[in-house]
Amino acid sequence: MPFKLILTLVLVAFVAVFTGFNLDNSCNVWLFYTFKDVPVFVTILISLVAGVVITLPFTLGKRVKQVEKEEKEKRFRKMEKEEKKAQKAAKKAAAKASKNTSVPAGDSDEQKNAAVAETVAVQTVSAPVSPADAMASASTADPDPESAQ
Repeated sequence: MPFKLILTLVLVAFVAVFTGFNLDNSCNVWLFYTFKDVPVFVTILISLVAGVVITLPFTLGKRVKQVEKEEKEKRFRKMEKEEKKAQKAAKKAAAKASKNTSVPAGDSDEQKNAAVAETVAVQTVSAPVSPADAMASASTADPDPESAQ
């Protein structure tokens, strides 16, 4: 914190010294009108301020894009973590299912994997369909073209 204060004071002193040495120097500036005897330090300060004002929108626009990019990356990493958790849970379920299945000891690895996959497939049951959902899907189905004739 004191470092920033010291740096600011040094910059102010530098500007004051620069202004003091250039009080005698002046120039003509043309900006659709000729301004005569404009002090050089005023011309330089106006140029500096104009550069900052012109550069500022580009700097802020870049930051907004960077924040959006970071948010996308964060969501992507979160999705990857969730996928890894789901894969771990599936592996645990498969390991648990393989312990519960009785596979003869002489079978090959392919047969063991097939037995585990079959057990996991049997254990996964789709959600039951309510009668209201069944009626809704039946009412949206296309009528039989032969009965329409």
